[in-house]
Amino acid sequence: MPIDMYLQEDLWMLFPKEEEEYIGPVYPTFWLSRFFADLWMLFPKEEEYIDWFQKAGFKDVQLKRIGLG
Repeated sequence: MPIDMYLQEDLWMLFPKEEEEYIGPVYPTFWLSRFFADLWMLFPKEEEYIDWFQKAGFKDVQLKRIGLG
């Protein structure tokens, strides 16, 4: 089942004007971190996250990086 279908289920359960927060890994910016991220292929690009949420029907999707760049 595509990821956006899971997100649609979450959106369906929210009340109007309620916000949802997800935390997940994003593709690193440091060259050595990118090397290892590419080996595991577990880090979606920021554009992929935004696309998944928009396809699921979320509006005003924002991504905020935390931690080391």
